[in-house]
Amino acid sequence: MNIQRRRTLAATGTLLALGSACRAWAQPSDWPRKAIRIIVPSGPGGSSDILLRLMTEPLARLLGQPIVVDNKPGAGGTLAATLAAHAEPDGYTLMVNSVATHGIGPSMYKLRFDPDAGVTGICELAATANVLYVRKDSPFNTMQSLVAYAKANPGKLNYASSGAGTSLHLSAVAFAQAAGIDVTHIPYNGAAPAMQAVLGGDAAFSFENATPMMGQIRGGTVLALAVTTAVRAYQLPEVPTVAEAGLPGFEVASWFGIVAPGGLPRPLVDRLSAAFDEVLKQPAVSEQLRKLGADPHFLPAAEFDAYMKGERRKWAAIVRASGAIVN
Repeated sequence: MNIQRRRTLAATGTLLALGSACRAWAQPSDWPRKAIRIIVPSGPGGSSDILLRLMTEPLARLLGQPIVVDNKPGAGGTLAATLAAHAEPDGYTLMVNSVATHGIGPSMYKLRFDPDAGVTGICELAATANVLYVRKDSPFNTMQSLVAYAKANPGKLNYASSGAGTSLHLSAVAFAQAAGIDVTHIPYNGAAPAMQAVLGGDAAFSFENATPMMGQIRGGTVLALAVTTAVRAYQLPEVPTVAEAGLPGFEVASWFGIVAPGGLPRPLVDRLSAAFDEVLKQPAVSEQLRKLGADPHFLPAAEFDAYMKGERRKWAAIVRASGAIVN
């Protein structure tokens, strides 16, 4: 055998060995071998944090390894999203993402990662309606009366939000656009002071996720006028949708899912997606999510990737209209 032939065979053998090694690494049969870190883009007690912690124990039992919750709030969730995108695509770093981080964020912030190539969608887990609410003794006891007054008195109604560029602020921008009303935005540093502004009469209305609102609604502190989802919220069947109350086609949802760094091998994507699906189907998990105001809503990886792309397109137009871009 000549030298060139031996070199060719050796090179071929090396490539085959490398290919076999890559295929072996990509197979999930020996995964996971250690704890899995899931980054949360909020502090303890936030919506993403609450949702994930409901799932950590059953997920750990299913996968046979601990689940480590890593809270990384900041920069509208882009801090956590950047950390997740830059992690190794080995199945040991995931992130709870949301409409804020991967729907609105790409239009709001100058990202240090590609929201397409740098992110692998694993699955959508849940969606929660945003609630249009007023204080309990407000003169507006329906969405129609609120819109009618705003149309007759342009610029005279204030609305509060948890901060410029948040999903709640942009929900109000989308609502005002659809209703054709001129209302004044007052941003606050968080949902709690925004609610206090409504209760104190400094703002006529606001939007908030259903999850943290359930206690106030059930306790009669505030009056829910409408929910922003396409169908009525499971927890608030008596509250009409914005579309039902007079704005056909209006739909805004706060959604939550799981993503991984771009390039995660497909076998691991499928394994993770199936694991979260199994956990979400457990009655103890799904019922607790509903009690907290979130509707379990599973989308597998490919569908979730497509959904996120559609959300980025939708919110880009709303962000431009709001003028709330942060760079």
